[in-house]
Amino acid sequence: MAVASARRRTASWSLGLLSVLALCGAIVSAMRGRTHSSSAPITHSQSASRERTAASAPYRHASEPLFAPNSHVRGTVTPAFSKEPGIAGSVLDATGGALIGALITARTPSSSGAPVASSLSDDEGHFLLHVPAGRWLLTATAEAYSTNSRHVLAPVHDQIMVMVPASAIAGYVVHDRTNTAVAGVTVGALSVDGVQSLPVTTTSGQDGHFLFEDLSAGRYVLEVRTRSYRSAPTQVDLEVGTTSPPVQLKVSEATWLQADVSLASGRCAGGFVELEGGVPLLGPIADTGDVIIEGVPPGHYRANVRCLRGKPLSEDLEVGAEPVERHWRIDSGLSVYGVVKQANGEPLSGASVACDIAVEQPVSTPGRAYSSCVSDAQGRFECDGLIEGEFTCRLRSEGSPALATANVSLRSGQRSTILLQAPARATIRMLLAESDEWLEVPTQGFAVRAADRSEFEAVRRGQGLELSGLPLGTYSLYLAAPDLGEEPVATVALTRDAELAEVRVDRPKASSLSGRVVDEREIPVPDAWVTAEDDWNPAASTPAVLSGEQGQFVIPGVWPGRFSVKATSPFGVASSHGVKSGASEVLLRLERLGSVSGTVQTEAGDAVRFFDVGFIREGTSGGRVRGHDGRFSVPDLKPGRYALNVSCSAGEALLQNVVVAAGQTVQLSLTVSASAMGFADMSAFGEFHASLRE
Repeated sequence: MAVASARRRTASWSLGLLSVLALCGAIVSAMRGRTHSSSAPITHSQSASRERTAASAPYRHASEPLFAPNSHVRGTVTPAFSKEPGIAGSVLDATGGALIGALITARTPSSSGAPVASSLSDDEGHFLLHVPAGRWLLTATAEAYSTNSRHVLAPVHDQIMVMVPASAIAGYVVHDRTNTAVAGVTVGALSVDGVQSLPVTTTSGQDGHFLFEDLSAGRYVLEVRTRSYRSAPTQVDLEVGTTSPPVQLKVSEATWLQADVSLASGRCAGGFVELEGGVPLLGPIADTGDVIIEGVPPGHYRANVRCLRGKPLSEDLEVGAEPVERHWRIDSGLSVYGVVKQANGEPLSGASVACDIAVEQPVSTPGRAYSSCVSDAQGRFECDGLIEGEFTCRLRSEGSPALATANVSLRSGQRSTILLQAPARATIRMLLAESDEWLEVPTQGFAVRAADRSEFEAVRRGQGLELSGLPLGTYSLYLAAPDLGEEPVATVALTRDAELAEVRVDRPKASSLSGRVVDEREIPVPDAWVTAEDDWNPAASTPAVLSGEQGQFVIPGVWPGRFSVKATSPFGVASSHGVKSGASEVLLRLERLGSVSGTVQTEAGDAVRFFDVGFIREGTSGGRVRGHDGRFSVPDLKPGRYALNVSCSAGEALLQNVVVAAGQTVQLSLTVSASAMGFADMSAFGEFHASLRE
C-alpha cells in the first residue's frame, strides 16, 4: 500500500524534516533501548509475575506498556551539567522515567531549516545544547513518541521535555460518486483541542491512502480542500499511542474563486469574502487586496465582500466547473474624523476607536452601521465605510469599558470631526524573579481594585504579564483566579497618569493532582491514562500519566487553577471538572463502554466488500465507520439505544432500537437492500453528523 507520511509543518504548510539526525536518533534509541532513572526495565520473569497477579484481580492488564507502570509518577531528573552554557535539561516519559536516545534540536523561532544545534539524550535522559543566549524553538523527537516542541530562553539549565507515545491517523480518499481512490490530493489535519497547535498535511498515495504520524493525542478535524476537490470536515478522536481506525474522506469536484478588491483610494488591505450557498466558505483578503477561495462546489452563491475600510458589497454568483474571477471596487462610504488625546492633552497614538449607529435608529440603506480604526502618531483617526445617521464613537481599551465617548451625526457632503480624551490610566507589569521561567509557566494574572473589587485579567507581554489601561487606585495582584483563595503576590498603588509599575513576583508554586481511577463497582483500574486540562486555558494540558495497581495516580507540576481531570482505559472513560490544583482525592469513576460488530451481506448472500455504517445514540449525535469484506466494528460506544444504517453501492439496511450495554458487544447480521430507507428515518434518535465520533 502506498502511503504518504505527514510531519509537522508551518501554517503555510512548509515541510521541515530532520532526516539524517532523526535516523541517527532512531538507531541509537534502538541500540540502547529504554530505561528509567529509578527502576530497571521489566524483565521476562517480572512480566510473568504480573500476569499471574492480574489473572486473579478484577482487571487484567491488556498488554505491557512501553515502560513499567507505577503507582505514582517518579520525581524529575536533575541534569548533571547545570553549569554549562546553552540549554540543558532532561527528557522524560509519561511516568517520569528517563528517556534514552531522544533527539533534541534548537532552531531560531522564525526558521524552518536545519537546526542550529542538536543532541541525543544520554543514559540518564540528560541533554546539552551549546547555543548563544536568546529565544529558541526546542524540539524533542523519539521513535514511537509524539514530537514535543516549545519556546525557551537560553541560557536555561533545568529544561524538562516530557514525551508521550505517538499516535497516528490513517485513512483514504475516495470520489463520492464513483467510490474510486483519489491520489495526490492534500489532506489537512487541525487539532481542535489545542494539544497540537500547528496544522499538518499529507498527500494521498496512488491508492488514495494517507497517514498522519507522530501526532499527540487529542481531537482533530480532517479535510480535503484543493482547487479541484473538497470533502466535508471529518472529526477524529485520537487516543495516546494508538492509530485511528481507517478514516474515509469522500471528495467531490470543485473549483476556485480568485478576486481582487480595491477602494477608491487604493487596494483593500484586509477583510474577507464570504460565499453563502450550499457550502459556506470564507476567504481572507490579503494586504494586496487579493483573495482566493479553493474547493468551491458548483452552485448558486451570494458573495459578501467585507473590507476593513469601506461599505459592504454583495453579488450573486453562478459557479460551474470553471474557475471564477472577479474585480470588486468598494465604496468608501462616509467617515468620522477625530483626534485622541491623553489625559495631559498630548496626542495618543495607537488608540482603538469604534463607532456604532444609535440603537433606536432604523437602518434602511445598505452599508455599514459600525466601523473601527486606530489613531496615528499625531492621535488622528478616520473610521470610514459608514452610512448616514447618528453614531456614538468610543475610545476602547482591551478588557475595560469605554474610556471616552462622543456622539456624531453623519451626512453626505459634511465632514464630522470629534475629540476623544482618555482619562488617567496606568499599567502594571508583573515580572518573574527569573524572567526566562515565564516561557514554561502557564500562569494567569489578575488585579483586584480595592475600591470596588473590580477584577482585571492580565495578558502575556514578552517575558511577563501586563495589565494596561487600569484606572488609578490600589490593586492586589494574583497569579491565579482570585476566587481560588490564594494569597495576593503583591499590592500596588497607581497614583498618576501613564504610570508603569513593574513588580517582580516569585515563581508560582506548582502542586499536584492525585486520586484514584475505579469502575462503577468501585474496583481499582490500573493502567488508565490520566490527564488534567486547564479550565481557563484548555490548550495547557498536562502530560498523560498511568494509574497504578490500585488505580492511584499523581499528576505533578500543576500550576494554580481549576482543571478537568480525565481518564481513558480499555474499560471506559471518566472525567471530573472544576478540580482545584492541589486536590488529593480526585475520584474518576469509569463509565464502561460497549460496542457493535457484525456482518453485512447482499440479498444474494454475498459479503459486501466496502460499505459505511452510520450510527446515532438516542437523543445525541452519532458518526460513521467503514466496513470491508462483509465485516464491521463500532467500538467505544456509550451505553444506550442506537439506530444503525448500512450503505453501499448494492443498497442500504436500517436497524433501530439496538441496545448497547456497558462492557458488552452486540453482534448483528445485516442484509442490504436497494429498497431500504435511508438516514431520514434516524432523525428521531438525534442529529446525524456523518463524520463525528462521540
